[in-house]
Amino acid sequence: MGAVTDITERKSAEEELHQKEISLREAQAQLALVSRVTTMGELAVSIAHEVNQPLAGVLTNANASLRWLAVDSPNLAEAREGILRIIRDGKRASDVVMRMRALFKKAPAAKEPVDINETIQEVLTLTETELEREGVSLRTQFADNLPIVIGDKIQLQQVILNLVINGIEAMSMLDGGPRELCVVSRKLTQIPYGPDQKAIEENASRKLESSLLLVRDRG
Repeated sequence: MGAVTDITERKSAEEELHQKEISLREAQAQLALVSRVTTMGELAVSIAHEVNQPLAGVLTNANASLRWLAVDSPNLAEAREGILRIIRDGKRASDVVMRMRALFKKAPAAKEPVDINETIQEVLTLTETELEREGVSLRTQFADNLPIVIGDKIQLQQVILNLVINGIEAMSMLDGGPRELCVVSRKLTQIPYGPDQKAIEENASRKLESSLLLVRDRG
């Protein structure tokens, strides 16, 4: 009877621990979502500009295309170019909205191949207007042939976005002098550690490659 009681209590404790782990993961997901929403709120002006700019281009090119088609001898070549620009601007606005939805999305962490340079550039696109408004110049230096990493692209974008916003806010308090934000990606190559010289020599042919992201501000 005592053995049965011990097993029952152990199972109950394991189940309670499992439920606590689930609750912790849910709380972490909620916290990550709040962080994303807060950061995106700070970028509302920049994002509105990023969406409005291509939409204004769509309207301008649509009106121009109508004028080129309305004359007695329609200028089909110009109208075609205008329509192509409409498609380009529409895609640009759609891309911005998709990135916003991804950052707001409540979803568990994903494991997928991530292009570091592409991920950085997508974030910097959303911050262009904010950088300009605060008088911050942007300098980038992206390494070629970075290894593809496996991770959650959205979480990585959130980290980069927070670093950039923190840098902009730090420099906004400067009274004078240049304001520059530097974003750099580098490839690191490491040789696995060995306990002795022989192991080090054997590991020399098994180099490990990783990516390094640097965000530096003046201020």
